[in-house]
Amino acid sequence: MIRWVNFLHIYQPPVQTAYWVRRIANECYLPLFRLLAETPDVRVTVNISGVLLEHFEALEINEVFELIDRLRVNQNVEFTGSAAYHPILPLLPVEECVRQIALNEHILEKTAGIKKPDGFFLPEMCYSPAVSGILEKMGYKWVILDEIACPGKTCGIIRGTNVRVILRNRAVSNALNTYALHLEDLVKNFGKMELWISATDGEIYGHHKKNFWLIFKDLQGSGVRTMTVSEFLAEGGSEEPVAARACSWASTEEELNQGIHYPRWYNQHNELHLLQWAIAVMAFKIGRIEESQKAREFLDKAVFSCQYYWANPGILWYPGMVLKGLKLWERFFRACQAMDDFTPIAGLLKRKLAEHGA
Repeated sequence: MIRWVNFLHIYQPPVQTAYWVRRIANECYLPLFRLLAETPDVRVTVNISGVLLEHFEALEINEVFELIDRLRVNQNVEFTGSAAYHPILPLLPVEECVRQIALNEHILEKTAGIKKPDGFFLPEMCYSPAVSGILEKMGYKWVILDEIACPGKTCGIIRGTNVRVILRNRAVSNALNTYALHLEDLVKNFGKMELWISATDGEIYGHHKKNFWLIFKDLQGSGVRTMTVSEFLAEGGSEEPVAARACSWASTEEELNQGIHYPRWYNQHNELHLLQWAIAVMAFKIGRIEESQKAREFLDKAVFSCQYYWANPGILWYPGMVLKGLKLWERFFRACQAMDDFTPIAGLLKRKLAEHGA
């Protein structure tokens, strides 16, 4: 019997258009949740970012909330906490981390009736030891990271805390992201393993891979037993203390050896990243004294991760997303009457984008 602990993360950035939210909902979120609601034997752990729930609410995609209610009754889907607008938490001041996590808890309960979860998903699995301390103080019991955080481990307790950690298997996860079309593809390649721990973006189940949510229909009689993360940990996962290192789910050993912990989102050798984060640091300083609620809302949303991910020329390059992020930052600085601080560095970032072909 193979035990499959499968973690799905679903998210859309605050700047995403209504067209794409509706399209992805129809291709992925709705059919996936319908199938899970109709097959309570399929057990998964799901993170829904607060910003995505706000998109559903604003666009009145109400079936999502009805399906979440059914899943909560069935108890076959475990939901987790996260950061509301998908920032890279290790790169934020402590007070901003706490705010993003608390905002996410508020949105989950207000929109979907999901009360404070036990588990936590760090956006892009970007982890640092300081963040684990924040999670412990905020009452989270476990976090999921990539295996590169603790090579050779599947789970444990983060040293110095009471927070348990489960490590995703990168090979199984990458198979789901790429070549696997049916459950038999996983069995063929990983059938000798007794435990699969996978974690991927949930959008692969129907949006990136057409009708891929049907993989869960293959489970009956397959010899594969699905479990939530909490069920797996409750069955006796290791409680050995482990020293998790700062990393992301995209990190490589070479990058970590160079001290580049979050390469897609903050690479010290990427001049665009340096300018983007200089804007963020300036905004955090202003945000500490800013009393405008509207400005505060702009700041909460402006930290979303996609603007950094797509600022990697020649690798991950979509300057349009960088400019959308810059527009959010502009709205914050304008609301704070601090455009004199923002305009010079924003202009420099735009010129650098143009030099790279934006």
